[in-house]
Amino acid sequence: MFARSSTNFLPDAPFKPDLKELGYFITDDGDLRSIRDPSKGFHYAINKVSRWNDVNREAMRICMRAEYHRRFESEGIAHFFLPQMTTTKPSDPHVPILTTPLDALRKKTQVLVIVNGHMQDLGVWAWRLLEHEHGSLNGTALGLAKKLNHCAKEQPGMIVANLGQLLFSHKYQCAVTRDSWNSLPRASAVHPSPKIHPEHNIIPGNENPEAHLRFILENVVLNPDLVAKDAEIYVVGLSRSADVLIELFNSEWSKYSPRITAIGLTSPSTMPERITNSDFKTFLAERARSWESAYAPLNVCTDRPEPTVSPAVNSSSASTNTGDTDPGPQWGLGDDGPIQQLKLCPTFSGGDEFIDELVFPRVYPHVVDWFFNEVGINPAGYKNPELEIFKTNEEVGQSDQYDGASEPLNNVGAGPDLSVVNEPVVDEEANSEPMGPPRIVVEDAEADIGDLA
Repeated sequence: MFARSSTNFLPDAPFKPDLKELGYFITDDGDLRSIRDPSKGFHYAINKVSRWNDVNREAMRICMRAEYHRRFESEGIAHFFLPQMTTTKPSDPHVPILTTPLDALRKKTQVLVIVNGHMQDLGVWAWRLLEHEHGSLNGTALGLAKKLNHCAKEQPGMIVANLGQLLFSHKYQCAVTRDSWNSLPRASAVHPSPKIHPEHNIIPGNENPEAHLRFILENVVLNPDLVAKDAEIYVVGLSRSADVLIELFNSEWSKYSPRITAIGLTSPSTMPERITNSDFKTFLAERARSWESAYAPLNVCTDRPEPTVSPAVNSSSASTNTGDTDPGPQWGLGDDGPIQQLKLCPTFSGGDEFIDELVFPRVYPHVVDWFFNEVGINPAGYKNPELEIFKTNEEVGQSDQYDGASEPLNNVGAGPDLSVVNEPVVDEEANSEPMGPPRIVVEDAEADIGDLA
């Protein structure tokens, strides 16, 4: 058996967070462009070793985060740190969220809460828009903040949750996503990522996405010192974070229902049968909407929750029902059993890219319009109206009403043109050289616990 000394391990990827050295610059509009060819954005596959590609991407994102957060502040979007509940960055483990400045937030009569994607960085809806397309406004909270300036009643307050950055690095004094954690510097290219210490790298009260969302709702949204008691609260859950929101509300709806005015969802995957709280189920049908990818024009209704009443649903219940009472909505029967309702709430088209993270950047203007220009006009008495469902043919992607061309959003979803990149990816199968560092088992990973060890 051969052994290799640690002094001879392949060094870790050398990329540093310097845009110029990485070969990029950020335009005045906030788009990432290549210095060599400004018509192109970020190029991920610069090396046949994935570790090099990941570290290079993370170095670039560190620069972009700093730039976007500077722009957030210029748009009046402030940082608020949990669980310390302070606007000053603490040294203890913390997670930042974005809010309207607190002195203004307290006076708002309408507040929008965004439950961001569980794998995204704070204030970022879709990295693919920022890295490849001209999408800085639509791909981050910047575009949403500008849209809120044009609401019918007043400019609503905004709170952006941070379900993605729930690991804390003492070395860099910041909260990071799982992807960023795996891209932290290592002793060598063959060392594993730093250990996640359950006490030092996990943020108290924000240990997971559900705990983080509950902390924000209970300590920020329902805190009368931060949000007025009579303020209308509108909540949007994005992708898998929408499922976290649904599960939390389903189990604790009585706690939050008095304050929630309406709910928006993008690409939820929760099935209706998981909703066991009847009051919450009614709320979803009457005061919630969902946007999902579909072969249909943007923002047309594609489905709605309509359980059918069938006389053959249950013979025993049919025999005991005298007609004096309404048995209520029942599931219809198909050849293989009950036909279940597949939608939680009225569902609208979110574009035809079929990439979950691209739905909200495309539909947020429609979400805001529905919240504040429809529901907000009559918040106490609003109910979803009777909605006409967009009709399609049986063939997928074919329609009498739809020609396959949804509204453009800077060609989102197309990704970079890898056929004309500066450094083409090496054909691994045709290359006889070893494809990266040797497979060496390193038992002890480094720890990132600062001076607490």
